[in-house]
Amino acid sequence: MSRLFFDHLIVFEKVDMVIRNTAKNPEEKEELWGIIDKLVHSHVLIQILDKLPDENHNDFLEKYHARPFDEDLINFLNEKVEENIEDIIREAIVHLEKDILREVGETE
Repeated sequence: MSRLFFDHLIVFEKVDMVIRNTAKNPEEKEELWGIIDKLVHSHVLIQILDKLPDENHNDFLEKYHARPFDEDLINFLNEKVEENIEDIIREAIVHLEKDILREVGETE
């Protein structure tokens, strides 16, 4: 998984437990985490772009593509978005975890 500026906000304890208990081998575990990594990436970026004013999209995407791990992107986003971007990302992650657990038939 690639390192991203919002990694510190991702907590998937229940999903991790499901994967540890169901993956048959390390390759399957790695494949499942790869799928989840892509889901997180797209889901979080959609949430960010939904909240970020249109005139800032290109600037954000240029900064993101140049340095996706740069935690200063949080500061940039907080300057441009009226809500706290970390709260938006955390909420997106919570909803995504619930969706993933629902898809694999796990109840909370």
